[in-house]
Amino acid sequence: MKIIKIISDEDVININNAIRNDEDYTKRFASRAIVINKDNKIAIMYVKKYHNHKLPGGGIEEGEDLINALKREINEEVGCNIEITGEVGEIIEYKNEYMQKQTSYCYLGRVVGEIREVNFTDQEKESGFSLLWIDIDIAIDLFKKDNPIDYTARFISRRDLLFLEEAKKLL
Repeated sequence: MKIIKIISDEDVININNAIRNDEDYTKRFASRAIVINKDNKIAIMYVKKYHNHKLPGGGIEEGEDLINALKREINEEVGCNIEITGEVGEIIEYKNEYMQKQTSYCYLGRVVGEIREVNFTDQEKESGFSLLWIDIDIAIDLFKKDNPIDYTARFISRRDLLFLEEAKKLL
């Protein structure tokens, strides 16, 4: 998969905090998607607690591969099944505040079948997650206007905006 960008503290909090040796970081892998419905709207989440938007998807659990993890996350967060129609790309994040290297893989996906109720985790509910279906251009504008109040949310907003901009070129 094509690497879109490597993001570090310098990109999200304007601190020149050099990326250290790769082995110094704990590794996390995640799958995300630009999910498109029959009306050509995409699914995004608003996170009230941190004042930002994010794409659906999340971490890969033990025993899962990228695609199985993605389909599970989309089922939970968007309430639907998807057909993967393409690859958007890969973004690597070096979060020095807690020494984590996260690699996120993003796909294009179309809704298959009916859209059901979402099944947010307790943590997502506590953070005030809500699902929105909107035009990709509106989504890009929302992500550009986001001003998250949290370190991790700043990474999320930066990463997912890059994924949206790359996906727009493919659609």
